[in-house]
Amino acid sequence: MDLASPRWPLAELAGWLSAEEEVRASRFHFDVHRWRYIAAHGQMRALLATYSGGAPQDLRFEHEERGKPRLAPAGTRAPVSFNLSHSEDQGLLAIGRRAALGADIEVQRPLSDLDALSRSHFGAQELQALYRLPQARHHDAFFAAWTRKEAYVKALGAGLSVPLDGFEVALHPDEPAALRAIHGCTSAAREWTLWAGRPRADTWAAMAVHAPAATVRTFSLRDPLLP
Repeated sequence: MDLASPRWPLAELAGWLSAEEEVRASRFHFDVHRWRYIAAHGQMRALLATYSGGAPQDLRFEHEERGKPRLAPAGTRAPVSFNLSHSEDQGLLAIGRRAALGADIEVQRPLSDLDALSRSHFGAQELQALYRLPQARHHDAFFAAWTRKEAYVKALGAGLSVPLDGFEVALHPDEPAALRAIHGCTSAAREWTLWAGRPRADTWAAMAVHAPAATVRTFSLRDPLLP
């Protein structure tokens, strides 16, 4: 999603938000942050409505035990899983059927403490892979790994209770995304599908699906909407 130039007018997107979302939007001090929130959550509602068969403004959300949002049951509507992430003016929405999903998107920025962050959150194998790369590629590799890890954690819905060094992802920027081990177990990792991509040259995105060999299709809101 482009949050700076959303597919629908911002006023229309704002009209689809719930009272709770309106309150959250109003709490942002800067207009640009409020507009991005409205663009992200309004477009999320539009897309979820396309898949679930409801109207954007009629969708209701509830929270799982650990706080992850989900669509509230509504009659015979087909079950839809989703997860939203946004960073600066970029948004990413994962939508699927039944399987747990996680999404993360990060606009890259210079990190003066990249080495310390890597040592705090990456496992031994990931650190070895990182330091085998030329120094010039460390930022790329860090954000590739970070988004993949965040997508997996968000799919679990467990938040900060999951240590990021307790599982291993492929972090080489030129290699396909993969969850390689969970607490050292490779068979558990094979129960997951990990996807990664670059919507822009300065942006990394990732999605995690709790299903082996899941098919992941991606599109931009600049493209025709898919059912």
